[in-house]
Amino acid sequence: MKKESVFDLDKESSVIFKGIAILLVLLGHLGFIYRGGAFGANLFLVLSGYGIFRSFKKNGVKNYFGKKITKIYIPYLLVSLVVVPYSFFSHLVTRRAVLYSFIGIDFGYLCDKTMWYISFIFVFYIVFYLLARLFSLIKKEHIIDFLIIICLFLFSYLLYIKNFEYLFWDSDSATYLYMYSFSFGVLLSKLGEFKINNVIRKIIYSILCIVAIYLCIYYYGKVSGVFKYFVYASTVPIAILSLPQIISINYKSKVLTFFGNYSFYIYLWEGFLISLKRRIFVNISGNFFINVLTFIVIIAISVLFDKLIIKKVNNSKLVKLIDYYC
Repeated sequence: MKKESVFDLDKESSVIFKGIAILLVLLGHLGFIYRGGAFGANLFLVLSGYGIFRSFKKNGVKNYFGKKITKIYIPYLLVSLVVVPYSFFSHLVTRRAVLYSFIGIDFGYLCDKTMWYISFIFVFYIVFYLLARLFSLIKKEHIIDFLIIICLFLFSYLLYIKNFEYLFWDSDSATYLYMYSFSFGVLLSKLGEFKINNVIRKIIYSILCIVAIYLCIYYYGKVSGVFKYFVYASTVPIAILSLPQIISINYKSKVLTFFGNYSFYIYLWEGFLISLKRRIFVNISGNFFINVLTFIVIIAISVLFDKLIIKKVNNSKLVKLIDYYC
């Protein structure tokens, strides 16, 4: 019987999934999809965990922080140079909040409500690095990998079950929805190294996909309570990740690839620009045409940000030095 990887995700598919994720976030925050932001954030974190483990297997912890500083923190910092001063001079935040936001540890919804994500992935990146270092003396590769995965899930468990998440993130950020997402992405990446009977594989993913779609439809528009919200937020990512494992789709979408390539920059700008829209159009901020216009503006600014600023920054000597030494 033919065997396939337990989970398989190539680079092109990953970019397309990022495109789907950012569209879910945008359409959710603009009110087009009921709590769609939770779907997108969940999917982003699974993909982050998947990617970090793939990178670890390829490069170990060599230059571990370099790409994360240049690809994540520096763009975040550049956007913060606009968002944070606006929040401060609008009397929305304190000086301490300004400092925390620039560092990237805005755990408490200080300047931009969506930036919990940055501090969240920073925490999990650091925990992953420390675990990789801790278990590096063990000679057997599979043991190292599974120890890292087990400890990541334990860390997630402590944050969520024991309410330690509130030592970091504000309770309104609802990070409990995503506590296991990064760890789950790492697990999927590891499972991709193993092969199982293709028929059994398709049956498992078919069941997961059907259950996820059913629960999504069942809870749509009527989520109440922590557990129901947690389940609802997990449904669409599970269905999206399961579908390509069921049927072989050689699918390429220029539109989704476009959104995937700019997904991080779109995420950095969308929270601020949507909140700005609400302040400007107080009485009509929910207007369909205003929301469509906001969508277009967010995309345009994100693309210009990449082409006019990020590309120049990436070619600077400072970024090259960070990439090399970190």
